[in-house]
Amino acid sequence: MANHQCGVWVMWKIRAVMLFGAFGTPVFAAGDGNGLIACGADRVQDMVGQPVEASRDRLAPEARIIPPNSPITQDYRPDRLNVDLDEGGIITRIWCG
Repeated sequence: MANHQCGVWVMWKIRAVMLFGAFGTPVFAAGDGNGLIACGADRVQDMVGQPVEASRDRLAPEARIIPPNSPITQDYRPDRLNVDLDEGGIITRIWCG
């Protein structure tokens, strides 16, 4: 009987871990297969290949402009717009994260 109670206790622990682990899962906007809707990157993809200075008025003020070889934090924020630049200030990629 003691083994049965131990097995039941272990199963409840596993279920609790699975349940509470789901709360930390990031949520993406519906229909967003690659994570571009959450931060609005889907609306500005046409800016790729354009100079960043000519496009700043279309970017959110809190957008993160990333020059080449720049260190950036690795925390994932689906609501943050990131804009990668090449050496000439041309936008090479726009992404959320």
